[in-house]
Amino acid sequence: MAVAGPFHCEVITPFRKAASLDVIEVIAPAASGEVGILPGHTPFLAMLGSGPLRLREPGGKEHIFACHGGFLQVSEKGVVVLADKAESLDELDPVEIEKQRNELEHVLKSISFTSEDYARTVSNIEENRTRAHVARQKTH
Repeated sequence: MAVAGPFHCEVITPFRKAASLDVIEVIAPAASGEVGILPGHTPFLAMLGSGPLRLREPGGKEHIFACHGGFLQVSEKGVVVLADKAESLDELDPVEIEKQRNELEHVLKSISFTSEDYARTVSNIEENRTRAHVARQKTH
């Protein structure tokens, strides 16, 4: 039988447990598009892309992360987000993100399209865009 009330969610990266709390909703950046998880959701596994990860507690408090790659597992026990990277809104510095964006764009202009560094730089730019998008929510 599916759980009707709040469910447990953990956000885990290779370096730390970024969150462990009971929630009523998870909105995640799956590789194929954004997915929403509510109580009683059917178990499944999805690859994550890059984008905002939102966790909403029963009282309405929302926790927002810049999430980059990994997997999302929904089971009868709850949700586990195994992210390559997950940075909370509080950890993001818009000024530093803008500085990194400028550096990445400079690197991209200076390397060859065939270079191994090209794909890594493009990936870092996508990650930077996600971080910037999430960081902008500090002002809202």
